[in-house]
Amino acid sequence: CATLWSLRPTKTREVTAHDVAFSLSRLCGPGSEAFLSTFKGKIAGADEYHAGTSSGIDGIRVIDDLTLQITLARPDESILFLLAQPTAGVISKKAYEQCDGAIVAAGPFIPQSEKGEGAGLLLVRNGDYFANDAFGNGLPYLDTLIFSLSSSNDVSLQRLLNEEVDLVTGVYLDPVRDILERHMAEFTGPDAKFMMQRSDDAATYEVYSIHSSRLIGFRENFLGHRDFSVVQMKR
Repeated sequence: CATLWSLRPTKTREVTAHDVAFSLSRLCGPGSEAFLSTFKGKIAGADEYHAGTSSGIDGIRVIDDLTLQITLARPDESILFLLAQPTAGVISKKAYEQCDGAIVAAGPFIPQSEKGEGAGLLLVRNGDYFANDAFGNGLPYLDTLIFSLSSSNDVSLQRLLNEEVDLVTGVYLDPVRDILERHMAEFTGPDAKFMMQRSDDAATYEVYSIHSSRLIGFRENFLGHRDFSVVQMKR
């Protein structure tokens, strides 16, 4: 069976079928750990390409600049779900080849610089991002995102309570229950300072995200994937 993708050009550089084919080939290439949990056994010829026994993937064919054909090894209803995952994100073939392997994509934010060892990553708004909201305003709303790591959930939550960060994800309730109970008043009522929502990172145990009530539009979707392009901050 085959799946055809028709790609719509953006207002700046076009994302073409060649970019999609290149991105999927990288995902299926030798040494790709993500291949094992995505397209292994699914796209015709991908297993051979991953093993290094073929120079290309038979099941990925560019028909023209805006049309890509994907032929599956066998019928598989999960293919559209896998193609929509962040691991299958499209990057620019031309930019990748000209920038010594740098990841150049078309997302809402641009990696700017590392904030220092262990301190996280700085992302800035992509002014050429293609999407708009229902009123025609360009997305994303935020100018900057800073992702940082903490040594434990307790430390992360304490940083949130100290207003050093605005969002903590991947929180398991048992280790932080005492902290939450001591600050219960800040999580309740119409003027709550903080909010909690359950994530879908796992089906067998409860994982939560906790954020400042100043954060508007943050949502957890399937498997914990988050769209920060629609998030806003109250002043």
